[in-house]
Amino acid sequence: MLALIVIGQIAAGFIGNAGMYTFFVALPYVFTFLPLYFMVDGGLRLPKEKRHLRRDEADLIFRRMKVASKFLFPLLCVGILGEVVYLIWFASGALWLELLFLVVEVVVFGFCIWFASDSETHRGHRSLQ
Repeated sequence: MLALIVIGQIAAGFIGNAGMYTFFVALPYVFTFLPLYFMVDGGLRLPKEKRHLRRDEADLIFRRMKVASKFLFPLLCVGILGEVVYLIWFASGALWLELLFLVVEVVVFGFCIWFASDSETHRGHRSLQ
């Protein structure tokens, strides 16, 4: 799921829309990669072999991913809102590229909601019990 979020966010950057030349679309898009980095880093810290984790080790991994996902939500919302503002007041030319960027960002936001709700349902980790 995290891979879909990262791939979707990177794919949105390859869309050649004019909105990416405005700061209120480009800055939130770029800043979303910082929480994505911490989410991927937390996922890569999960052990490859099946073993019992120490409580502090598991807490660090899952807390890092949870905090990063909480920072990702507002950044994606600001990016989507910035694109909507650009579409309403400043858009000219190829609107289909702007709409494609907006759709990709909304889909990535949906995956983030799914990721967060999925991680909340798996709260009790077997290795911690």
